Amino acid sequence: MKKIIFIYFFTFLLVSCQSGKIERFLIGDFNFNIPLVNDIDDLLGKNARTIQLDTITEALVGNINKIIKQDNNFFILSGGTEGKRILHFDNTGKFISSLDKRGGGPGEYTTILDFNVYNQNGNTELWICDFKRFRKYVLSDNSWNLAGNIDFDFVIHKFKIISDEHILLVTGQNEESLMLADINGKPLRTFLKKEIPFLTFKFVEFVNYNSYIVFQLGPSNEGVAFCSKDFSFEYVNIANNKQFLSSKNLLKLFDRFGQAYLGELSNTNCIRDFGEINDTIWLEYFYHGVRFVAVSKNGVWKKIKVDIKNNFPTATFGVAESNDSFILHEYPEDDNLNLILYEYIQ
Repeated sequence: MKKIIFIYFFTFLLVSCQSGKIERFLIGDFNFNIPLVNDIDDLLGKNARTIQLDTITEALVGNINKIIKQDNNFFILSGGTEGKRILHFDNTGKFISSLDKRGGGPGEYTTILDFNVYNQNGNTELWICDFKRFRKYVLSDNSWNLAGNIDFDFVIHKFKIISDEHILLVTGQNEESLMLADINGKPLRTFLKKEIPFLTFKFVEFVNYNSYIVFQLGPSNEGVAFCSKDFSFEYVNIANNKQFLSSKNLLKLFDRFGQAYLGELSNTNCIRDFGEINDTIWLEYFYHGVRFVAVSKNGVWKKIKVDIKNNFPTATFGVAESNDSFILHEYPEDDNLNLILYEYIQ
């Protein structure tokens, strides 16, 4: 009898796994009928701290690729096809330094696909992703000097240093897209079959949520949660709402439209981005062709309509990575001024 029960239980688990059903929801109480506010301060329940960045030639910020706040300093990956650099400002917006060493010589880089800030033994390091290589730069006397390289056999698109011993990577050339490596770049574990629509790269690809680090499967309602306690990967739903685009339907969209599927996303109910900062949950999504950002604090949801022309800073959710604040940005109308940061401490 025990043998029969065991076989039945094993069969049940096998069928459940093959069905692809995901039981865990990160956001369990979301619906579309939540109050609409007209002002970003109302959405976040407080006023922003405004930071005008230094307006000097070497500090002028171009196209924004990513912002990291760490130890009350702001690091901004800026630039386009002409070259990328990382600009470093203090908590008041004063320009401190820049990593601007594009080239082919010693200590130089080809490009910056992603970057992380890492503190080790009292030193601040900038790690950049340069195709198949990590380059590590150390700050000394407000100048960044190359301290070492880590080489890979494949291109790294995005990464996150999660401890003194481990890194999470997003690759595009392997059969599986996610990789856990040690701090020296040695692969330890892989996960997630590579699918092009799942690799729609965001400014901040690995999202802190509760006790997990989450990689979203493109703009779908599903993701992969990594648990640093046991180094496990797990498929999860982002929001408990079946109206959002599933990963299965995202793949169908790609099969139908090819690379043009991106232009069809605004016609679906899809999740652009999400995250959590000190128990404040945020969700950016399309619903019936309209773009919204919703925020939940103490279980109370509010939302704002994202209008690129009229409230541009609202559209910059998800560009910055911070443990204690939302950081939005805006270019001033005065061309003589630098970028403006708006920080909402949580």
